[in-house]
Amino acid sequence: MLGKEFSDILQTTMGRTSPSFGQTTVPVDVDYNRRLNDVLPVTATRKAKWYYSTFHNVTAIVSAGVLGLPTAMADLTWCPGIVLLILSWVIALFNLWKMVEMHEIVPGKRFDRYHELGQAAFGKRLGLWIVLPQQLLVEVSVDIVYSTIAWAIPVNKGNRQAQDYHLPHYGEISPAPGPEPPATANAHTAHQVLSIFNASGVIAFAYAGHNVVLEIQATLPSSPERPSKIAMWRGVVWAYVIVAACYFPVAIICYWAYGNQLAAYSNILQFHGTL
Repeated sequence: MLGKEFSDILQTTMGRTSPSFGQTTVPVDVDYNRRLNDVLPVTATRKAKWYYSTFHNVTAIVSAGVLGLPTAMADLTWCPGIVLLILSWVIALFNLWKMVEMHEIVPGKRFDRYHELGQAAFGKRLGLWIVLPQQLLVEVSVDIVYSTIAWAIPVNKGNRQAQDYHLPHYGEISPAPGPEPPATANAHTAHQVLSIFNASGVIAFAYAGHNVVLEIQATLPSSPERPSKIAMWRGVVWAYVIVAACYFPVAIICYWAYGNQLAAYSNILQFHGTL
């Protein structure tokens, strides 16, 4: 039944155009959009409240990246680390604000998904080819990083002899031996530079969730008198207050407690396993 409704909707006329967005015109049929959204799970009900967006944004933003913040602080030290933490928080919030504003940038049309926004900006065909490959690249990359590398590296290195498979005590766990630190001044400088870049990347990528912003806003009601961006922005601000309460204490307090000891580890859990 759902497939037939969806097929019927796709066959409806889409020849009417909206006001131009950039140098392109965006096909808009209010009845078509309404019928299409009625059968899609994300937009079937547009009755969410502003605090729904807060909840969904927090769950989308706060991720495993928070565990790497203390080690990033160890690479950057106090002043640069705190400045970069605050700067990344502001930039992430600013980018989210731009997405919220663009959700209804064309009168009479709500861009509920990234590819729709891309089509409005670059044209129906080009916009699709610009947005979808990047979305697939990100999703595939995440799948590879989180799912494949974790088992592919042990398979490649093989099973070491005399492995103990009993449940260990955390105090007995120690980091795997690695290469000696660079002896020359040039190598040491290069190592410091790479550590700074790595720490900057850890902090920047700790803020996730931008990939679902449009879908979250799509669940909110909207009218000419009170567009959805008002409720969405209120929810986003509160979400980022909660995110700051989650991220900043982890980064600052853990670095205060352990200092440069964290630099040899990739995240705080790995370090705690050696205590």
